[in-house]
Amino acid sequence: MTLLMQERFQQAAAPSLEMDGRTVWAIYDLPVPADRGRVQFESVAGERAQGVALASSGSPLEVNGATANDIRLWSDTAPELIEFGVSDRSRLQRLRVWNVWRTRHGAEDAWTGNFGMWVEQSGTSFRFHCSDGIGDVDFGDLVFRIEF
Repeated sequence: MTLLMQERFQQAAAPSLEMDGRTVWAIYDLPVPADRGRVQFESVAGERAQGVALASSGSPLEVNGATANDIRLWSDTAPELIEFGVSDRSRLQRLRVWNVWRTRHGAEDAWTGNFGMWVEQSGTSFRFHCSDGIGDVDFGDLVFRIEF
């Protein structure tokens, strides 16, 4: 019997694990080298809404005139490219990123089933390949990039 990613992460008791030669993350601590960045949706598979969760501690984020420590950007409502700022980078303790998705009833879900993401980094650009928790592991469910 194959374990769900949720079960693998629970057994690992860690934010990442190794799978097929890649580090797969449940949640990713993003280094923040600048006060401004942008999120770009590159691809979304299927009809289900996919999203990017950003959570900051120490300093809130600013997106489209709104300021918050916990932000969701959804593939079906956000523009393809979203700019964001860090209110006070000197006070920022952590910026965490993970993928979210909507269930067929419209509720937000994360960290269940076959979820996970692997990350390609090139300088100050991070490309996330995400599997939502529904069905088999598929890191093509959502692909997005965060750049500074």
